[in-house]
Amino acid sequence: MIFGEKIFYEDPILGRLNTTIRSIDPQKKRSWMGFKKLPTPEDSTFFAFEGDINGPFKKQVEKAHQIIELIDSTKVIMDTELKKTQRNYSKIENWQEYFHLTTLLSLYGEDNSFEITFGPPEVDYLEYSVGCSWINDEIIEVKAYGI
Repeated sequence: MIFGEKIFYEDPILGRLNTTIRSIDPQKKRSWMGFKKLPTPEDSTFFAFEGDINGPFKKQVEKAHQIIELIDSTKVIMDTELKKTQRNYSKIENWQEYFHLTTLLSLYGEDNSFEITFGPPEVDYLEYSVGCSWINDEIIEVKAYGI
């Protein structure tokens, strides 16, 4: 396996995630990635998790499911924080209706910390996005990018 073999993990919510293996070392951590169109957005969401040869860590998958389930309330919390901290909030004041979940990335291996990013549809080519860190079931570090 010089270049490795791509293996897959199927999840009903996250879709088909993949990783490339070059050895069958069960101790080696692996990055599992994939894209999926969630029910509401037109564009796909990129997912990245840590795991092993069997798939992403179960706790991360369960937490990702919870984050997706709570996405509307997450947007409300983020918007409240953005109103307080962003000088140019008026440039993105309608982001909740317009932006969709673009990325959900695990941050620290096996724990349940994620980076969450919302952005506009790809066809609009806007350079604005908003994001936060989800650590220990708390939304922190809410930021707007590109404004």
